[in-house]
Amino acid sequence: MFATHMHKELYSGVLHKCGGRRKTWNKRYMILRNDYCLYYYKDTTKGHLGVVSLRDPHLKVRQGERSDCRWPKSLTSIDCSLVIVTSPRTYFMYAECSEEAEEWRRVLKTAHDLLRENAFKGMITATVVVHGIHTRVGVPD
Repeated sequence: MFATHMHKELYSGVLHKCGGRRKTWNKRYMILRNDYCLYYYKDTTKGHLGVVSLRDPHLKVRQGERSDCRWPKSLTSIDCSLVIVTSPRTYFMYAECSEEAEEWRRVLKTAHDLLRENAFKGMITATVVVHGIHTRVGVPD
């Protein structure tokens, strides 16, 4: 049993993902789990091929732009695209339809926002002044 099976599945579906090295487009089964990680598989009966962590504080999820990469000719509309930007890597993906891509963007953004909100629960916020600059910081209870 793989460790990822211990985490509850929050959302799943098929997306086409651009490879990191070869830049080829491959169909991947994606599973967002409650550990705030998006796992991708070629075959779900085997281990995952990779993981995108939503814990990255610099994570951005957005619709793609034509200039982002060499989108495949099978991509009928840029509305079907999905770009996940993390500190170490940018992931380019697309769904079969724009509604599906929009739902993936919404789900991933919501999960990332919830993670950030939960990170600040149980913290006392304070304003710190350093060299005349006011900054709000969180301090654990």
